[in-house]
Amino acid sequence: ILYANVLFLSLLGLTKGFKMGLFCVKKMKTKLDLYIADRVKEKRIAKGLSLEAFGYAVNLSQSFVAHCENFRLDKKYNINHIHTFARFFECSLYDFIPPYPIE
Repeated sequence: ILYANVLFLSLLGLTKGFKMGLFCVKKMKTKLDLYIADRVKEKRIAKGLSLEAFGYAVNLSQSFVAHCENFRLDKKYNINHIHTFARFFECSLYDFIPPYPIE
């Protein structure tokens, strides 16, 4: 029954922080989340910015940016972040998303 409840919650996307005993379920990053984080990191490094400097420039904490860039952690950028990054890097929103759907 516990497995069925966790499965149901995961389908709804409500498993973040769900803990019961030693059992913990986290939302994993999708391939799209990883792609976006990689593009942001590439642009940040190309501009010679540290995590702290970039975070300050786009009004995010250094730790949040680091967590988004780490594939093991569940923090990820949203569309508002991507819009801010496009303005900061003076590029298109499309520079951060793949040209074709990711399978």
